[in-house]
Amino acid sequence: VTLAALRQGVDLADPQALAGLARQAQIRFEAVEKGIKTILDGRDVSDAIRTAEVTDHIKPIASNPGVREALVAQQRRMGASGGVVMDGRDITTVVFPDAELKIFMEASAGERARRRVAEMQRSGLEADYPEILAAIERRDHDDTHREFGPLRRAEDALSIDTTGLSIEEQVEMIYRKAREILGLKD
Repeated sequence: VTLAALRQGVDLADPQALAGLARQAQIRFEAVEKGIKTILDGRDVSDAIRTAEVTDHIKPIASNPGVREALVAQQRRMGASGGVVMDGRDITTVVFPDAELKIFMEASAGERARRRVAEMQRSGLEADYPEILAAIERRDHDDTHREFGPLRRAEDALSIDTTGLSIEEQVEMIYRKAREILGLKD
């Protein structure tokens, strides 16, 4: 929604315009060989949503109740039939509080900044570690202190600290814990 607002010149200080934009935005995800593509209104925006320009302007969108309401409705539609894996800062507390399996993944701000830099560089984008670290720390503060859908761990969520773990190690840990929690046999 932030990217759409910036591209369309929507006033970031106009909550009604932002909420309207969020209601109209067609957001979907496509599985590809190397992960997930984010599609906004028919266009692949996977790299564009991770730029500094977008992340620097997230706060007025993420804290807007109308935007949050529209996005929660979209997320609930996406997951209505079950069998989905979603990530987000309020997925287990607001969007799907009754999910069968909730995992709260965390990592140090430094680790997340390092990962973001590597991700951006793989996509051919310029990345400045101190700038990205500062942005992550600002967003963490903003997200934990916002009024609507604040970042917090659901009481019944499994908490996993992924600092220093490779993606393969994270997947293996989640797979093992999920099977255990869901009572699945090997």
